[in-house]
Amino acid sequence: MKKTIVFALTLLLLIGCRHNRAVSPRLVELDSLIAVAPDSAADLLEAIPAASLLDPEDRAYHALLLTQAKYKAYIPATSDSDINIAVDYFVAKKDGNYDRRIRSLIYKGCVMTELNQPDSAMYWFKSAETAARPDDHANLGYINYRMGELCMDEHEFALESIRYLSSALEHFSCSHNTEFELSCLVRLGSLYLLTDKTKANIYFHKASQLSQSDCDSIFITDILLHCAIKAIDESDYLLAKELSLRAIEMKDSSLTAFASASISYSGLHQKDSARFFLKLMPNPTNRVDAMLCHQAHAELSRALNNMEDYVFHNDLAGRISDTIFMESQQAEIKEIEQKYENQVLTEKIKTSHVWLGLISAVLAIVIMSASMLVYKLRNQSKERYLTETRFQQTIGQLSDLRQVITQKEQEINLLKQDTSSKEQLKSRLQSSDTRLRCLDDIIQGFHLLQQDRTTVKKRKVAMSTSFWQNLELCVRSSFGKLLDSSKDLSEKEQKLLYLCCLNVPIELCAIMLDVSLKTVQNYRTNIAKMISAHQTSNLESALDMFRNHHEE
Repeated sequence: MKKTIVFALTLLLLIGCRHNRAVSPRLVELDSLIAVAPDSAADLLEAIPAASLLDPEDRAYHALLLTQAKYKAYIPATSDSDINIAVDYFVAKKDGNYDRRIRSLIYKGCVMTELNQPDSAMYWFKSAETAARPDDHANLGYINYRMGELCMDEHEFALESIRYLSSALEHFSCSHNTEFELSCLVRLGSLYLLTDKTKANIYFHKASQLSQSDCDSIFITDILLHCAIKAIDESDYLLAKELSLRAIEMKDSSLTAFASASISYSGLHQKDSARFFLKLMPNPTNRVDAMLCHQAHAELSRALNNMEDYVFHNDLAGRISDTIFMESQQAEIKEIEQKYENQVLTEKIKTSHVWLGLISAVLAIVIMSASMLVYKLRNQSKERYLTETRFQQTIGQLSDLRQVITQKEQEINLLKQDTSSKEQLKSRLQSSDTRLRCLDDIIQGFHLLQQDRTTVKKRKVAMSTSFWQNLELCVRSSFGKLLDSSKDLSEKEQKLLYLCCLNVPIELCAIMLDVSLKTVQNYRTNIAKMISAHQTSNLESALDMFRNHHEE
């Protein structure tokens, strides 16, 4: 029975490996297809059952491509379950594929934007910006562009939007992405229209120079009119007027441009201008144009207090809008029905791979758990080794200092032969004896720290009062003038100065003082500024300045 089970598991794993080797190149091909035909790529990706992908990387790659294809095909996201699979795998695997990791973070932000969660979207875009390489101008430009769009939706964040769009413009210029570069220029011009028309004209002029073909000009005017219609929806008629006129100046003779201008002037109660642009409107050729045409007539009628015409045209615009909405709903229903039929067809394939997927999932969990455990143990061992090395270095430095003091004692013994300086020699000898006793106590304190590793690890270290007194006496023998000039320091800052004079590592200083590394860094800056009279904020530089001055 055991042999049968082992044989079955081996056979399933071999089948899974063969299947994965067949699917992985297919996913790479679909990745290339997204750029040219996202609709087709989305359909083909949905036809691949996720349960049939045994390799965790293939499942994550499939989830990323499906999210990207739907987003580029303008299929609204209903949840973030697919992109979460990609984020959980590629972001956690920091040494893996960089392109897939950065794309996972970017499209996580895009999905959260579609789910109307701007704060979460901004978090993921900033995470993507942090993870991106400095020379990855294409992705950095798109990330800043999307963050700028998020801030544009909130008027109080206009300055943030300008900052992000300016950064995006620089990156798109480096990556030679003309389309997005034009979009940034137009959006920056739109943001400056109501505050600084000089800057707005500069950006619009740059956009005009950059656009070399009719396609580019149409792209710019489309963005302008899109922003104008959005401003009309928010009743910001002044901004809508400026954007519409800018599009008309760029020779856009579409109904949307004249209708937006007419509606804006009607909202501003400038009836003659509204009537002028209403007359320039061409005949509508589709339902959207017809709706805008009736909306422009309705707004002008309301400005003229002709409520009968206003109700008539507003009612017609509403009916056309309802018709467009109903047709889009019917199209969505047909699409859902088609997807349901496809799902029914693929359901039979999914059930055949359920057990195989469960077995592979269990194996993957076991392997990942073992890998995480090994990784954790390796990190703990590395940290322990680094801590022991630092202790040994500190003890070695103190031992070297003791040898120096011993040499000084020998010099004092030689000076005793001079009868004229007996009293001075006696005083120095007593001072050296005191320093030696202090140094012995200090070395003993460090040896206790090294022996009691559990206490150091938990950062529960309490050095005795005699230890600090001895440490001060030892340091004062060489740095007496320095300590006298630093009386205004707090107690912990003075203790930190004693330790830094003996070149004790900063991590060990934090443990002995029972403070965080950040607090130790702040202490070091305050000490440096005080002892160097604000000439430097680096403690090592300040101590070197004192030593050089003392030697002179």
